[in-house]
Amino acid sequence: MRGSRPQRLSNTSICSLIFAFLCVFLLSSAPAFGATNVSGLINADTTWTLAGSPYVVTSSVTVRGATLTIEPGVEVRFNAGTSLTIGFASPGHLKAQGTSAAPITFTPNNAAPAPGQWQGIVIADSPESSILEYCIIQYAGDWNNANLRIGSSGATVRHCTIRRSSKAGVTLGNSAAILEYNMITENTDGVVFESFNGKDQLRGNTIVGNTTAVRNSQGYTADMRLNWWGSVDGPTSGIVGNVKTEPWLSQQPTGDFGWVSAANSPDPFNPSTAVTTFFGTLPEAATWTVTIRDAANTVVRTLTGTGASVAVDWNGRNTANVVVPNGVYTYELAATSTVGAKVAPPARGQVTANASLPIANITSPIQDKVYTPQAFSITGTATGTAAQPWRLEYGFGYAPTSWSLIKSGTTPVTNGVLASFSVTVPFTTVYTLRLTVTTAAGQAVEQVSFRMLYFASGIFDTPDPFSPNGDGQKDAVTLETQASIPSNWTTTIKNSAGTVVRTLTIPLSYGLRQKWDGKNNAGVLQPTGAYTYLFTIKEPISGATLTSAATTTSLDNTLPTAAITAPIENKVFLTDAPIAFTGSATDTNLDTWKLEYGLGTAPASFTLITTSFTKIAATTLYSLNIQGWNPGVYTFRLTVTDRAGNVSIILRHVTLDHIKVSNVSVTPSTIDPYGTQNAVIQYTLGKTANVTLRVYNGTTKALTRTITTAGQPAGVNTMAWNGKTATNTIPALDAYYFTLEAIDPTNVNRKGSYNYATTPVVGPVPSTFSQTADSTNFDPYKNMRVKISYNINYPGRLTLLIQNSTSVTVRTLLNNALQPAGNQVEWWDGRKDDGKFFQGSFNIYYGVPVAAPLNSIFLIPSPPQVTSFSAEAYVIQPAQAEVSTLSYTLNRDAKVTLSLTDPNGSAVGALFSNLLQTAGPHTFEWNGRNAAGRMVAVEGDYKVTLTTTDPNAASSGTYMGTVTVYK
Repeated sequence: MRGSRPQRLSNTSICSLIFAFLCVFLLSSAPAFGATNVSGLINADTTWTLAGSPYVVTSSVTVRGATLTIEPGVEVRFNAGTSLTIGFASPGHLKAQGTSAAPITFTPNNAAPAPGQWQGIVIADSPESSILEYCIIQYAGDWNNANLRIGSSGATVRHCTIRRSSKAGVTLGNSAAILEYNMITENTDGVVFESFNGKDQLRGNTIVGNTTAVRNSQGYTADMRLNWWGSVDGPTSGIVGNVKTEPWLSQQPTGDFGWVSAANSPDPFNPSTAVTTFFGTLPEAATWTVTIRDAANTVVRTLTGTGASVAVDWNGRNTANVVVPNGVYTYELAATSTVGAKVAPPARGQVTANASLPIANITSPIQDKVYTPQAFSITGTATGTAAQPWRLEYGFGYAPTSWSLIKSGTTPVTNGVLASFSVTVPFTTVYTLRLTVTTAAGQAVEQVSFRMLYFASGIFDTPDPFSPNGDGQKDAVTLETQASIPSNWTTTIKNSAGTVVRTLTIPLSYGLRQKWDGKNNAGVLQPTGAYTYLFTIKEPISGATLTSAATTTSLDNTLPTAAITAPIENKVFLTDAPIAFTGSATDTNLDTWKLEYGLGTAPASFTLITTSFTKIAATTLYSLNIQGWNPGVYTFRLTVTDRAGNVSIILRHVTLDHIKVSNVSVTPSTIDPYGTQNAVIQYTLGKTANVTLRVYNGTTKALTRTITTAGQPAGVNTMAWNGKTATNTIPALDAYYFTLEAIDPTNVNRKGSYNYATTPVVGPVPSTFSQTADSTNFDPYKNMRVKISYNINYPGRLTLLIQNSTSVTVRTLLNNALQPAGNQVEWWDGRKDDGKFFQGSFNIYYGVPVAAPLNSIFLIPSPPQVTSFSAEAYVIQPAQAEVSTLSYTLNRDAKVTLSLTDPNGSAVGALFSNLLQTAGPHTFEWNGRNAAGRMVAVEGDYKVTLTTTDPNAASSGTYMGTVTVYK
């Protein structure tokens, strides 16, 4: 056998292959050539146009507080893991209305699409029904588990193809969805019910070719009547859970003329003594036929009529007026519209004839009829061959899971009132009545379901007030509510005189979300004032009508008041004293006002000074501190905004021509007034000036020292304070703050300053950190103390406590004491505030530090410090001539007192008192005797207290030790 000869590719073939490869590459690449990439949040009304198609969703899109409109023919492609969400956290709206010739397509951004390649469309929150018409939604299912998921929304989906989802075609959860004339096919699950409120309306749909047609895992019964399941006999499989499918469509719908409702009742019935009634409603008048067939498919009776509704009795007789035998019969409702000869797909179901049954028949209310909230009489027949027990009950939904008794009896009722029933406060949309009559031969049951038309949610208007002034801010009010049943809506708006100024309508919808632009029916803008609005809803088939209570909204086109009466325009300020802004910022519907400033006469930007929600009328708006501001021209702006979005703005130009005092600092911040230290205050002057320094006590705010220096030049300057008064005395040991006043020597009216005498600027709030407690070898009996270290970042006052395990204070080391910034050390000798030893575990508590005035000067004398205070031996027997040597070291000269306290807390006396000692080490031997030379009488722990006092008596320190005495 000869091998085949290799073929050479022509140039044309090569070009064709390259072209084909490029086509595949371009189709599989994202974004597509000429595509529009979209992602993220849409919060303003947006339109995706045919010219911008295809739209590639590169990351998930969420529509919130806005409407997304998609034009016919647009293709939306989704990258993996992306979705389109309408609403969620706040309402959104989708308007995707294609045509049969130009559908809108939602599909993966993939040249080889497959189920589950994107996350699907989620309509989460849309008070006004989102609309999808003539759309193709395909190949989703990832994460959202559906091509289309409808949550708390009144979405309308018509003439759409929903196919090839890896999970569900459509998932419904607590929704008010209308699904009509859609093709739901080739999904794992066609329709999935996740929760229920009785508002979903699914009819006229083709649900075929899915692994599972309908899945309902909830306890309620889902209403899936009047859909085409691919067979004249209805769904024969693929229904999971409680689903009502009868009657079904026996032909696939090809248009949008079809049965709105269809049913029969009672079923079963006694053909010899009772009737069953066939009900049906159509969207318009038609010629209709009810055909009844037996098990052999032979026609036994035909009933005809005209109109938009069917309510015809079958008395159980055939065309020869002979009672039909017991059995199951098939009925079919067919109709052709009077105008246009449109043919409705027939609705088919079954009815059972049983001649042994009593009569159970409800004649009012009528099956599937719509009623408004009211109290009404339930009429009908409940009788058998003799007095038999009967029960009348009600339940929620088309197939209630539980029943509540309305009335029971044994007296037969024939074509009369069975009971009174009140539905003045509806709890659900669909109510079902069940009449049961029991005889020895069996039980007759009549069930009639009817619907209640009511406002299913509150009435809202946003924003309120609104201002239709064309500024793009709150130019229209959005009116919102929802009905229990899809209805035609009329909104009537009246002025305060009760005159109708505007009438708005929208067609069939569960919800209304309608804007009013403040104009009347002639397009004339209405004046400021209160307007009432009310909704009228009309269910189109039954004509049931309901009007809401009137609700008020406010139209506000009046500008708020914004006025600055001081300072006057072009005011020149020669000092940096606070500027008092007075004026008005008010409105009936005030939202907020703010005062800002900018540099120059026409600032490029403004900085906020203050803002408020409080009305101000002819009084102080704000007192502005301008210390440290640069001289120059400033523009101040007062902006007043009301809740309707109206804005009033007033500008005020002023000139600052003061002496700027800036860059103020003090070094060091802590000085010893008994020494020779000075606190050096540094600052920068904008002009040559005579400068006065005034020092104030931080606690009493009393003036302590005044120092004036004349002729200081512009630039950096310094002044010093030695911590003393003008008479060279030492003031109270405290924190001191200071003010600076600079006066132009050539114009005494021109001034500058730093800080305020009675309201000093507060410094930063200090905090403590790097806190440690070294209790190594801690033994108060051996005079070994705990070293407490910490760092405080800003100067201030600090409280430092020793607390027990229950947070009770046992020793106060610092009580609101002045502490400079930096590393600090405190010592605890293990004693309580009463001088006794503390036993048990302890905690160190740092109180919240209190800020000192900015640039405070602390007068803190340095107390004499004692180191290495010890008592050796710390156990002695005086009778054996044993002594304890008390050792300590002074860091500088000090007056020293050494005293004793016995174990009972009684003073033994001072071993020496106010003895002036020089810096350096010192020792003193105690032989267990008091100052009188007598041996102490009590055994136990003696407290030795060493007190060191500054020679100037300005500061002191106390140290404690222990010596144990045995006889």
